[in-house]
Amino acid sequence: MSIERLYSEAGQRKLERLKNLREQVNWEMEEASEGFYWQLCRLINDWKSRLPDLREIFRREEIDWLLTQSAKTGPVELISFVIRTGYRDKPDLDEGGKPLLCRNTPVHYAAKHKIRNWISKIRELFKIYDKFNVNYTNESGFTHFHAACMSGCDEIVEKFLELGQDPNISMKETGDTSLHLALKNGHTKTFELLLRNGADPNGANKKELTPLHIICRGGNDDLFEVFFKIANEIKQTIQVDARDISGRTPLHWAVHYGRMKLVELLLRRGADVNSKDANENSCLHFIGDVEVAHDATEKFFEICVKIQLTPKQRD
Repeated sequence: MSIERLYSEAGQRKLERLKNLREQVNWEMEEASEGFYWQLCRLINDWKSRLPDLREIFRREEIDWLLTQSAKTGPVELISFVIRTGYRDKPDLDEGGKPLLCRNTPVHYAAKHKIRNWISKIRELFKIYDKFNVNYTNESGFTHFHAACMSGCDEIVEKFLELGQDPNISMKETGDTSLHLALKNGHTKTFELLLRNGADPNGANKKELTPLHIICRGGNDDLFEVFFKIANEIKQTIQVDARDISGRTPLHWAVHYGRMKLVELLLRRGADVNSKDANENSCLHFIGDVEVAHDATEKFFEICVKIQLTPKQRD
């Protein structure tokens, strides 16, 4: 018997096994469906024969569920298998023929829960959910575009933008925009891409945090200079004294975390050294929060002397 025939027969047995498993599963019972998921993972292992047409075996909702399980707990191999079969998601259409955008997908789940290997899983999932003129949105206003930004999938972000995606859409729950999400997850290149494509550098979320607040609360000092360099190139003015919900400015946060390089850069760009938050706390109050308060205070006054600023003493 030829090797080709052996592979063909083995593949046929796998296909029949897959169909039988699918017919037996009770999707309404969580334990049964999860058991089916793990059986499927074992079955597809080392599948070398002709790949099945998954649309002939599963409904779209079932494939969504299986991919969500993979995003949740399983290996990336199931996602890769679905890609290899040629399966690609197709949106439902309304009466006018336009895609229905309100939908939860495995991409949303992977991005929201950030379980092991979540970024690589999102990259793979975008090979299945590959319609970048369709920005699926879940009930919290979190979109596929947001997921691409927070996972640093720059090539996907670029495809969305090329097809007219608004970079400033925000999440309902937090008010975070794509720029906030890229920053919070440390994706500098995504951040730059968004800025150069119309993202608002002063946009605030529901806590009134702007991108500059997030930079000053984070741990990447170099990002500050990148931010202002791009803002200058695109002729955007950065609001250095923007206040968050507690009345704190980016300078307050930079002082609070002892980031004296940023303190100097902010002051040189016109930040108000004597601004107070909603509780009447000034920079000198926040210096007391820094672990090395004495050194921080000394450095703070050195900066002020160097650029000829006079901070008011604490009340």
